[in-house]
Amino acid sequence: GHVGVSHCVGDRGDHRRAEAMLANVVEPFAGPIETRVSRESIVEYLTVAAPDHDLVLIGASRDRSKASRLISPPTFERIETLETDIAIVDRH
Repeated sequence: GHVGVSHCVGDRGDHRRAEAMLANVVEPFAGPIETRVSRESIVEYLTVAAPDHDLVLIGASRDRSKASRLISPPTFERIETLETDIAIVDRH
């Protein structure tokens, strides 16, 4: 199969830092793993990318403030109409 690892930084995120983080994530594994950093929001990115994949794993955010949660619904609520299987991973 094909494995890809992506990170969405938005239009103000640190692209180089995200690339380094992804390199660290995939480094322990053998085989070709595509890495991609996107300036789109995660919802925009997954709307386009998710239908091409059998499974999408999303890391749970632990650094959202209460105010942020009131203003913007959690990602899982904004992507529930995607046409692919999604798993949310929390490293708690």
